[in-house]
Amino acid sequence: MPTAKPATLLGHTEIVAHLAQSFELPRSAVRDVLDGLTETLSYTLAHGGRARIAGLGIFEAPVRPARQGRGLDGQPYTVPARRRVTLRPDRSLSRAVAEPAVGAAPSRDEATPMHEARALTPGQIEALADYRGQEIPS
Repeated sequence: MPTAKPATLLGHTEIVAHLAQSFELPRSAVRDVLDGLTETLSYTLAHGGRARIAGLGIFEAPVRPARQGRGLDGQPYTVPARRRVTLRPDRSLSRAVAEPAVGAAPSRDEATPMHEARALTPGQIEALADYRGQEIPS
């Protein structure tokens, strides 16, 4: 029986490098933003909140109630209540994942750069220009 090739894992470093290149920003700035996003999500979910990121989905951490379980020896035990992080994917993410047939993820050469995939809002353009210390063309 042939084994499937493992999927590519896109890690923190790769995401930072890709975004820094796509938006022509320093890696340190992108890393700070990504770390801030992680901290904000963690804090919000830990305190019972929900977070929605357009194009990605809704993050939640509902409490799973305590329940009875059985060990390997058949003896019952109590599984404690806990929070579990869930992501309800946005419709656009679900469609993007469902579109390609079975196959590998596109290479970096084939992938659409982030800045070409969507248009920036005027506020985002101003923020980038302020960060870079540039004038905004009229």
